[in-house]
Amino acid sequence: MIQHNRHTRNRKWKKQLDRRKEVGQDIEVGILIKHCSLMDDYLQEVAGRLLKDWWQTVLSLNIPHCDIKAIEDKFPKTVKKQAFEGLILWKKKRMLEEIGQKVMIDELINALKEVKREDLVFMISLDRDSASTMTEHRTMLSSAIVHVVLTDKYLNRIASQMSTDLNDIFLNLGITHVQFKAIEYSHPNDINRQALEGLIKWRDQTDMRTNDSESMFATLISALTEAKRQDLVDFINKLRAEVSESDEVNSDEIFQQIKPARTVRYADKASSVQNTESNDENKQQSVKKLTSFFEKKISENEHDENASDNSCDTTQSIESRPNVHSEVINLLGGPGSSQVNENKSTLLRKLGLEKYYPEKMTIAEVVGIHKLADNVSYTDIPFIFLRNIMMVNYNGRDILIEKVLDQLSESQSKSESWNVHDVYVKDDIAPYLFERNFSLNPLDLVVSVWLCSSPELRHALASKMFMCRLAIPLALPSESGGLPIFNVWPLRSIILEQKVKNIYFQSNPLNCPVHVVTFVRLGKICISKSVLMNRLLCDKAHSSFFNKDCNLGSTRRKISEGLIEIAWRLPTENEKHIVMYANLRGDSYHLENEFNALSQISSIVILMMNIRSFNNPKTRQRILALHNIGLTVVLAVDAHIETESDAQQKCQKYIKELGTFSSKTRICKVAFNMAIRGFADIKKDIMKEINGALNNKKGVSMRKRLTSGKQCLVKTDEENRDFTEAKEKVNAMMKLIQSHSVNVKNNVVPLQGQSWREFSRLLKTKERLFNITKISVQKEILDKEEEEDKQFKKYDEIKNEMSKHRKEQIETYKEKGELMRYFIVSFCDCKSDKDRMLFTNYLKLDLDDRSRTVLSGVVSMNKTALEPFKMFYDVEENIVDPVLKEDRAAEVNLVEASFGFEHLLRECGQLYEALSAKEDFEDDDMRMCDKLSQMAVELLLMGNPIELMDGDVANVPMQWIKAVMRKLEERIGNKKLLNLSVLGIQSSGKSTLLNAMFGLKFAVSAGRCTRGVYMQLVPVENTNFNYIAVIDTEGLRAMELGHQKHDHDNKLATFIIGIADATIINIKGENTTEMKDILQIAVHAFLRLKLVNDKLNLKQSCFFVHQNVPASDASIKMGPERQKLVQILDEMTKEAAHQEKMTKIQYFNQVIKFNCDKNVWYCSDLWEGNPPMAPTNPGYSKNASDVKDAVIANLASSRDTYLTITDTMIRIEDLWIGILRDDFVYGFRNSLELKAYSAIEKRYQEIAWDMANFFDEFLIQKAKTVIVGCTTEEDLDCQVGQVINELRKQAEEKLTTCIANYEEFTKESDLKDVMVQWSSTRKTRLKMNRDSHLTETEKDVADLKIEKKEAIMQIKEKIKYESEINERARQVAIALQGKQADDETIIEKFEDIWSNFFQPFSSNLEELEDANLVKEKIEESVWQIKSAIIGLIKKPKEGYNYELMSCLVGSMKADEFKIGEHIEVTTVEDFSADRTKYQESAVDVTNTIFQRIDNELYRITSEDRRFNVKCVSDIIKIVDETIDDHNAKTYKQLNFNLLNPYNALVTTHVVRFITSFLTRNEKDYIKRHSLRCRLENYKETALELFRGVVDQETEDMIAANFFQKVLVEKVTQHVLDLIPLDVHKCMLEKYSTRKCCVVKEVMKDLAKKKDFNNCFQYIMDPISFVEKWLTENMLTTILKKNQSGVSEYENFANRYIKKIFDKTKQITQMTTQQCKEHFKLSINEWIKRFCTNLSSSKILPVSEDLFVHVTERENTDIFTFEATVMNKFNQIEEVVCNKFKETTSQNIKWRKNPISGVMTALWGCKENCPFCLEPRQITIPNHEEDEIKHQCLQHRVQGLSGRHWANSRKLILKFCNTGILEKDISFVVREKLLKFQNYQDYFPEWYIEPTMDTSKYWIWVLCHFKKEFETRHGKAFGDIPANWKKITEEEALNSLD
Repeated sequence: MIQHNRHTRNRKWKKQLDRRKEVGQDIEVGILIKHCSLMDDYLQEVAGRLLKDWWQTVLSLNIPHCDIKAIEDKFPKTVKKQAFEGLILWKKKRMLEEIGQKVMIDELINALKEVKREDLVFMISLDRDSASTMTEHRTMLSSAIVHVVLTDKYLNRIASQMSTDLNDIFLNLGITHVQFKAIEYSHPNDINRQALEGLIKWRDQTDMRTNDSESMFATLISALTEAKRQDLVDFINKLRAEVSESDEVNSDEIFQQIKPARTVRYADKASSVQNTESNDENKQQSVKKLTSFFEKKISENEHDENASDNSCDTTQSIESRPNVHSEVINLLGGPGSSQVNENKSTLLRKLGLEKYYPEKMTIAEVVGIHKLADNVSYTDIPFIFLRNIMMVNYNGRDILIEKVLDQLSESQSKSESWNVHDVYVKDDIAPYLFERNFSLNPLDLVVSVWLCSSPELRHALASKMFMCRLAIPLALPSESGGLPIFNVWPLRSIILEQKVKNIYFQSNPLNCPVHVVTFVRLGKICISKSVLMNRLLCDKAHSSFFNKDCNLGSTRRKISEGLIEIAWRLPTENEKHIVMYANLRGDSYHLENEFNALSQISSIVILMMNIRSFNNPKTRQRILALHNIGLTVVLAVDAHIETESDAQQKCQKYIKELGTFSSKTRICKVAFNMAIRGFADIKKDIMKEINGALNNKKGVSMRKRLTSGKQCLVKTDEENRDFTEAKEKVNAMMKLIQSHSVNVKNNVVPLQGQSWREFSRLLKTKERLFNITKISVQKEILDKEEEEDKQFKKYDEIKNEMSKHRKEQIETYKEKGELMRYFIVSFCDCKSDKDRMLFTNYLKLDLDDRSRTVLSGVVSMNKTALEPFKMFYDVEENIVDPVLKEDRAAEVNLVEASFGFEHLLRECGQLYEALSAKEDFEDDDMRMCDKLSQMAVELLLMGNPIELMDGDVANVPMQWIKAVMRKLEERIGNKKLLNLSVLGIQSSGKSTLLNAMFGLKFAVSAGRCTRGVYMQLVPVENTNFNYIAVIDTEGLRAMELGHQKHDHDNKLATFIIGIADATIINIKGENTTEMKDILQIAVHAFLRLKLVNDKLNLKQSCFFVHQNVPASDASIKMGPERQKLVQILDEMTKEAAHQEKMTKIQYFNQVIKFNCDKNVWYCSDLWEGNPPMAPTNPGYSKNASDVKDAVIANLASSRDTYLTITDTMIRIEDLWIGILRDDFVYGFRNSLELKAYSAIEKRYQEIAWDMANFFDEFLIQKAKTVIVGCTTEEDLDCQVGQVINELRKQAEEKLTTCIANYEEFTKESDLKDVMVQWSSTRKTRLKMNRDSHLTETEKDVADLKIEKKEAIMQIKEKIKYESEINERARQVAIALQGKQADDETIIEKFEDIWSNFFQPFSSNLEELEDANLVKEKIEESVWQIKSAIIGLIKKPKEGYNYELMSCLVGSMKADEFKIGEHIEVTTVEDFSADRTKYQESAVDVTNTIFQRIDNELYRITSEDRRFNVKCVSDIIKIVDETIDDHNAKTYKQLNFNLLNPYNALVTTHVVRFITSFLTRNEKDYIKRHSLRCRLENYKETALELFRGVVDQETEDMIAANFFQKVLVEKVTQHVLDLIPLDVHKCMLEKYSTRKCCVVKEVMKDLAKKKDFNNCFQYIMDPISFVEKWLTENMLTTILKKNQSGVSEYENFANRYIKKIFDKTKQITQMTTQQCKEHFKLSINEWIKRFCTNLSSSKILPVSEDLFVHVTERENTDIFTFEATVMNKFNQIEEVVCNKFKETTSQNIKWRKNPISGVMTALWGCKENCPFCLEPRQITIPNHEEDEIKHQCLQHRVQGLSGRHWANSRKLILKFCNTGILEKDISFVVREKLLKFQNYQDYFPEWYIEPTMDTSKYWIWVLCHFKKEFETRHGKAFGDIPANWKKITEEEALNSLD
């Protein structure tokens, strides 16, 4: 009865529990899961609460605004409906992107947080957490039940019922006979104990990591049934029922324990987030509670039923079993569960990959060079793996990772120990166990990296892993319950090759027919599946599949269960098919989706299983499922617990049970009799089964396998929308390409066709124009002129022909450019980098696939074409010719068949160049050009190489390259580049080496060798440069070039070595004899660059890399060979130096720094073994990495500066143009030097001006202040000495500062290595400038001293007279006091006083104004200077009124100069018919003299200075120098000299004029500065005094008036001294301290005004004209009023005035305070202190004697005086400002005219081109010392300056730079005919760059003033080209920019 009640109660409890679970709990959990899964009804509930905030929420969820508007328009009135539709739209988009539910929920919560809807955040978070917890606890409930049933206690109950048949039962359970005998021996007399020990042994051997309790019971019941123990079967079923029953009360109790309250859950959420490490502990506690509960219940039943039973003392709780504890935790999270997700999250965080998840790591972040820290961390591990794999080093998967982990383990904590004290760990440090004992399985690392890699990176990794022969992830572990996603996109990067009918075909794995062999495991087996697969793949031991025998192989996997990997077995000579091996990681019992997916694509499946798995029903299900889809199944059976015969019987029995499928099921034994078979035997058996199953079956491509109608079992990554959109675009393009199967290039990329080839040929012809014709030197000049015209016309023809080809390209593009238009639009439509990457990579892959297919056919055709050639080896030539022609045609077909992505980019470049060359360049063209260059930059930054040189025509599209480089600079800034190139013979592995060094993807397997030159950027961190520009090149000695290869190779080597900072010379093998060809080319290129770099100090380097040198100690063994290499290099150097006429060069080390021990490297073979299954050699990767490190380290240590993007662009252009012209040496050097020299020139000018400004400021503010303050001659002498000493001291300090500034500038410059050649001369020049300025300033100080001495004497006299008039005026004024005198009466009285006072001074003043002194000084000076020709000086011609003349220019006429008397004609010819031309030319020379003198006279008169006789000698010097210069010139158009009578005539005229001019100027000065003038200026002051006395003003007011007058005068003078400094600075800033800026503005002004005389004067004498023009421009600039009516001149003055008066006000108040403090209140003391304070401040130079009239007012109260003065300051300031406001260009007077300094700073060098008179480009004078030749920015038409042809007398229509290209043009030097090309023999200081560029500006000037020039020169121009006449003024002006 009791038993019945108990069973009844248990059954009742079980039913209630089941009902509770099925109804209550399941409903609640189901609701929560539905909520957590964002079902539509749940989103509708969210939308109902969201309402008006919906649009902001979905906008935060990245729904476009246009979609939001569409929803609002569709449901205009229902906000709830709008919200619901918006959320549904977001959900659909994210589901299409295959985003997980958890991520979607997190996104929604974040969006709600942004719109501040915390209520909805609360609701969704609560639902999510509750559902997760309930599901988790249900899993724990199931786990606990399983583990409770199998505890020792209940196994003991089963054992107690067994008693007999133990041997049979245990054998059926898999316990071996040996194991059972051991148990019997341990417990010989205890049957129950034997049974218990056997069951425990069985349990421990069974896989208990899942929740599959049915499998456990099924195995046990099957064993008992087979042993015919039905009683035990019934007993076990009874126990199972008891486990499931319990009280209803206790059921509620346990569910209350595990069910979390939703409100409490949310309340505790914050703390749970902060303690994520405690999750495992919470789960363990829950398991303990469940276990305890069930044990308690079942124990109660046991107690009731067996109260008196004696149990063995072997009970063991679940807590006491360490392995069970961990298994429970594992049960809480199997594959795809929350535990795996947590492990994944933890692992990603530990490895620093969280920020890259998912799919955010780009290839640029991997291939970039990053300097690892000294102490590596876990976050470095993924990058160590990635970079080594990208460098094809398969050791990066495990060996190198293990080394890092060992290093970290040693540095962070002690290794795992089995010591007792290490086993027990305190609870408080348990969370840190993961950190301290971190272990990493390489498969987990692969999965982690793959999860975080972008599609592009996966694509690259797959390719590199295939080269390493490592297994590639096909599918990552899927989310819980989800279908696996096959990564087919990365497989497209892999190329498989197989031989069909002696022809090799290449294809990617998706299109290549393959057999797929899949390996899966069921349960546990005794051998490694992956090890077996590796043996099957390759005979050599190589771990394609990671396994337990690898490093870290025993490490537990955390997240890689369910990973599917693949590898290929490529056919050898005796094999036909490619076989793909697929490996499913983990137990397939629990990976059903993965198993089904693999079965879809497999040809045969290898099931590796334990023989015990036959008893598992799932095994049968798996096998039948495979058979149902027609697959052959091979069972690799592990029967190590069975004898061979028993195992055979069981297997045969099992196969028979399969029925009709037994014939398709094969057995392969793996182990039996406790022994594992040899792997060779296993491999043999399995290969036999595989071959038998696949024999006579055709391979099927992966594409067909994946699309065979079973798509529901598997997904692919390419089903994502991004992939499908990119693929659709590419498919459309490929259809267009496939429509042109014949001559694809001509139809698809037609711009690269014949027009481009012909354009390239014409370009080279144009650049070598001087080699076109070979004219005999003996021809007459007339013939040469005619030939010159022919060459000029030929050049025009070539240029027109090139333009024609460009137009043809544009027309061709319009006609055949459909594909390119689609390509450009498709690329530009890509919205993200990912879209662009997918589009370009799909396109590249499809194009490569097409090329491989076409090439295979072409190769086959070529072989057919070559067959007849073997037959005609010794036959006649006429028979062989047709065969050879066919062979050549086949070679052409081979080249044309290759069509890749590079051809599309090349077409973009051609389109850009064609559009940019259009004459009618429109806005659409500009936009297209910008779009094309932007595309190229995007591709370059994405890791695609850009083509620098077109490999098909060997030409550099320079405009395209420059456009891309400029756009690149705009995009990333003007970054610094380290240019690294490689040079070697064809097919020597250059591209492979670069790929291994930097992880790049230069094409090496597309069925063709590299053609052309390509550049790819590699980002670099923590160095002085930002990128390495890796330059890959085509190989030297290419067979297809034939006889052209020598010239081609030399130019290619020169180009490659020239643009690189370091060049790797790649040599195949170590035999130096076989590399002489390449060494000769390389050495010659280095030597030619030596000519360039001799002064540039570019520090180029070279490294020799010998590939295929397998010996590990090659570096030691090859020592003698390296010495031999040095000898060969030296020999080559001598030979090349002899050819280049550089006899001093004898050794290679003289050409470039070379260390044979450090600059020579050896690399082992690329492949480790024999193809096709050989992996890449890790040694090769290591060697390549060492080379890379050595190159970077060498360059980083040897150079401080690097070329920027702009510099690299200039270098490429200069090199290429130089190569085309065969004159690259100077051109290359010239551009770099000019850039550096231009920069240094500008900075030097700034420093030099700063130094000059220092001396000017010192003179004005220091010296003048001190000197003016002196009141006695003794004081003056003393102070001047101190000033001179201080000047010298400060000058030395200033020199030090200037030199330091210069050195700092050069040190920080990118061109420091170029600038270093001028450092010493610049410093010397700064010292010379200092000395020059110091001498001049000391002289100015001496002049100030003299002036001050004169002023001291004059001021005493002036003060005496002023005091006298003051006294007279005061006496009369006192008499008028008290009388009502009006102003008229006061003035009348004062005039009487003044006239009586001034009468005695008239005679003395007239003597001071005697100008005859000036005349006498001039005549005396001329007599001394011109003593040699004094007898020739005659009286001036009558008719000149020098008093009325304002200037000299134009004052002398042609008839005044007589031939024979003044002019000597030096040519022997009849000039009588054209006599006047010499006289007119003499007038031109005369006007040049006069213009220079007029400029000098203007400078003199503009300064407020007295006559100085030195100016006379300067003017006479101008006359002499100009005449001497003319007579010395060898390039005169008219061969005549100016004789001494001419000199005398001109000098006489000049002297008469300057005598009159300077006399007038002196009179004006005297009027302004004589005593009489000063007294007249004092008249107003005296009148004010007179009026003040009459009006009885106080002494304070009168003193203040005198004080005001002094301040006005001194402030005005001081400001006039300071303004020239500002004007100088203003003009330099206006023209950027650049001569070219001045020239450009002058030329623009000439064109605008169209004044021929000015234009002609500028051409003939640019210096004089520019000085005059700059003077006018300066006045206009500073005096022009702005919108506020204020000029810049006033601004300069006002700033100084304000500064002076602000300081003066402070000093005024300070002075009064000082007097007050010292109780010295007299006005004398006040003035004394005021002057002292003012002088100390250096703000205004004053002296006490200036205030004598103030100090005379002895009764002045200083406090009242100060108040009065302070009130007057604003008035005084206004008066001074008004003086400058009234300044105009007519009345302006300079204390020192700034024009001379401005002209010196802006113009500098005064040299002009000896042929066209164009001004020299560089500003700095005496630059010849820097070995910088004279050079012009542009040249003029030579005829503008009067140059003409000797015979035709026509003015020359040629530019200097074009004429120099022609060998047969000559010029006359002293009646000798000399070659124009040899001009440097006579003008060695000049360099004229030979180009065909012409100046549109000067062409326009010629056409506009043609008649005027012909009239002035008396000759006519020839026929002007028609296109010259079309040039407009606007085009001319635009050309200047």
